[in-house]
Amino acid sequence: IDVAQSIIICENQMYPPTLYPTRTAFLQYKSVESKVAYCRFGTVGGDEPTDCKEPARNSTLSRYNAEVLPECVCTPGTWCSDTLLYSSIGSVAVAIFVR
Repeated sequence: IDVAQSIIICENQMYPPTLYPTRTAFLQYKSVESKVAYCRFGTVGGDEPTDCKEPARNSTLSRYNAEVLPECVCTPGTWCSDTLLYSSIGSVAVAIFVR
C-alpha cells in the first residue's frame, strides 16, 4: 500500500471522494477496525452499489462519510489493486527466469 501511495495510484488519489463520491471502491468501503462504512445510511443497489442511501429528512449528516477513508483506498477490483498484483507476478516471473 505504501508503494501504491507513493506512485499515486490509490483510488482516492486518482479520484478524490469530494469530486467522485459514487466510485464503487468508496461505496463498498467499510473500516476493518471500526466497521464504519463510507455510506452512513447504507447503499443503493445491493451487491453492486450505485450510490449511498439518502439521509432521513431531519438528518444534518451527509450520506457520504469521506473522513472514514484511509490515505490509500486500494481494494480488489480497482486499478490500484490490479497494478500491484501484476507487478508482483512480474517480479516473481523475473526472479524465476533469472535463476
